[in-house]
Amino acid sequence: MKTVEEFYKEISDTKALQDELKNVSEEMLGAFLKKHECEASAEEFVEFLKAQSEGAIEDEDVEGMAKEFIDFVKPHKEGEISDEDVGAVAGGGWIDN
Repeated sequence: MKTVEEFYKEISDTKALQDELKNVSEEMLGAFLKKHECEASAEEFVEFLKAQSEGAIEDEDVEGMAKEFIDFVKPHKEGEISDEDVGAVAGGGWIDN
């Protein structure tokens, strides 16, 4: 039997498993795990997935950051960015002065 960590790595490395998992309903997750010889229960697997995603940036956050960046860069499309503007984004974040 595979641990949840081992099975997660196998899923990460296997497109066919990723595709199969996408089509598994919550009710069928336990059967999916047994089919692939994973010792975790459906609840344990879901908790493991939640733990893996803690601290990850959500898609909506990425889209928001991209929009903010584009809005910031648009006025500077032609010419150079001022030293003040460079300082505002240096280090990966906005600095309110």
